Amino acid sequence: MLLPGLVRGEEGKRTEITMPPRVKQIRLQLSIEEDLYPRYRAVLQNPDGTEVWNGRVSQAKKKNSKFVILSVKVLSKGDYRLILKGETNEGELETAGEYPFSVVKK
Repeated sequence: MLLPGLVRGEEGKRTEITMPPRVKQIRLQLSIEEDLYPRYRAVLQNPDGTEVWNGRVSQAKKKNSKFVILSVKVLSKGDYRLILKGETNEGELETAGEYPFSVVKK
């Protein structure tokens, strides 16, 4: 489970995700404080802020929880930031949370 976390430039511990060999996809579960939007999207950025993936966010069974499924092809060893965007009824996207994490490959 990824928790909303660090603000850019802030020091602290990131969630570490270990990917075993031969895994093709990973599911990232996101904890949100409040479910305020009818739809969500996510943007995955590498440390320099370059977008490496964007896509749909799905509702998890657990309340105040969402998830995304990523192909491991977009992830290499290193640090990432998943930005959760809430879509308003007018179609505008607003940042709803940021989830920093690190990938470690076995």
